[in-house]
Amino acid sequence: MKDIDIHFYNVNNANIAESTIKQLEQLGCNIHIVNESNDVYSDIGFMTEPKCGFLAEQSLDKDVLIKTDLDMQLISPLDRSLVEQAIDNVMIEQYSDFDKKEQRNSIGDFNPFDTCLIMSSKKSNFYKTYLNLCSSNEIL
Repeated sequence: MKDIDIHFYNVNNANIAESTIKQLEQLGCNIHIVNESNDVYSDIGFMTEPKCGFLAEQSLDKDVLIKTDLDMQLISPLDRSLVEQAIDNVMIEQYSDFDKKEQRNSIGDFNPFDTCLIMSSKKSNFYKTYLNLCSSNEIL
């Protein structure tokens, strides 16, 4: 993944430390500051994820989008077959039985999705659907 374009989106007017911006710039990140007057993105933190993905889907000329949380470190290359599967499928990490016990033990027997890693094709419009679902009154 060392040769891919990296895009960083700030959609909730978060106060990002100057040192963080400098580190992102040193990594060659494309930084997108989106100032919108929609309070839902600052009031509900999880809404930043579908919004950033939606913006990437709409504006980037890439076939496959790979989303990782900023606090993630990839310690080995992603298997190429996973990236190829993302062309026709949406790939979302899922908690293991072990990790669920540490982080999401109240869910029960189901291992929930862990959205710190998502791979999808631009043509899938996954993030448009994700954003629409998260913006619906039924979900909120």
